[in-house]
Amino acid sequence: MNTDMKVFLYLMPLLFFTGCLTGSEGINALFGYRYRVVQTDQFPVISSDSMIVNLQYEGCNKNQEFTLQYREKSPDHLEIWLFKNTPDQFCELVLREVRSFKLPPDAFSASEVYLLGPKGVRILMRK
Repeated sequence: MNTDMKVFLYLMPLLFFTGCLTGSEGINALFGYRYRVVQTDQFPVISSDSMIVNLQYEGCNKNQEFTLQYREKSPDHLEIWLFKNTPDQFCELVLREVRSFKLPPDAFSASEVYLLGPKGVRILMRK
């Protein structure tokens, strides 16, 4: 067996496992790493000055970092979404947690507030 083949056979498992552990699918420009908004009778909801949402993602631990993002489409129409900062972790655990995010001041003057999520999720939060 030549040297090039030995190096390839040695590095192949290392490259494979590194890709599995670090989230080989990459990051979505709008939503960050993979997650899902779980819609139930209770969530998502606007309560006082915050949005409470049920999230699901794969990972090794809960409390992964999300940042609330928003854009004003018009003075009456606001879109909000979460950007997941924590890279994907492949631990074969599906985690679900209810999280609260403080809303921007523009959310209180808009008559329509939509929550956007990965894979085309669009939920009217207030009208």
